Amino acid sequence: MDSPKVQACRNSGVTCTVQFYDA
Repeated sequence: MDSPKVQACRNSGVTCTVQFYDA
């Protein structure tokens, strides 16, 4: 379940934390 935030973060090549997955 990738939210737009997660997809944008992945496109940036940044390692996302669980807190980033708030959507």
